[in-house]
Amino acid sequence: ATDIAIHDHKVYVVGMMTSADLEQYAALWVDGKSEKLDEGPEGGSAQSIGFTASGDMYIMGVVIQDHYVIPSIWKNRVRSTLDYAITASDMAIKGDDVFVVCNYNQESYYGLPCVVKNGNLYAPLNDFTTANKMAVTDTGVYVSGQTYPDWVALSWQNGKTTRLPGFTANDIAVNGEDIYVVGNYMDGAFQYGRLWKNGIAQPLNDSLAFSNITSIALRK
Repeated sequence: ATDIAIHDHKVYVVGMMTSADLEQYAALWVDGKSEKLDEGPEGGSAQSIGFTASGDMYIMGVVIQDHYVIPSIWKNRVRSTLDYAITASDMAIKGDDVFVVCNYNQESYYGLPCVVKNGNLYAPLNDFTTANKMAVTDTGVYVSGQTYPDWVALSWQNGKTTRLPGFTANDIAVNGEDIYVVGNYMDGAFQYGRLWKNGIAQPLNDSLAFSNITSIALRK
């Protein structure tokens, strides 16, 4: 399972299942009951789910066809290809607007991480090599990721990139004017999980020689 949402008092979970003959396919669970999503002939997986203000369900994921990974989105269980994306890493919904962060598949910004809103280019992430997660609030659009080959964690807010003192930035969450990012940093040969608040590293009780923080949620 890769993502979860609650809508109309029901719990929705998306991810991937493996059948008895080892076929892997994109799956949706509603209150614990699983169903197979429409997909390509060679399987697939679902990675993000959300609901619009008008009640439409969107699921983002991939299908496999002719050995190619094809970014896709299911609207109310009906799949369509994200033609503008080479790869897609996350989806967020605000009102009836659907945002996707992806590597763009159009000539102007080919291969560059970008934010797409309702199928149209919203903003290129010029400083990013990889974009991982996004959040959308009343104050704007936020993205976490990193740049290679210097391996610097990055966050992006409404067109402004912030370089974080770390290795990778895996997830991002926003509460009012506060921006929280989680990921990791390197200290010599050791990797440690890290939390940043508004770009400043926060102390964590972590003495392991290898750790990584992959996601964050804020209590309302």
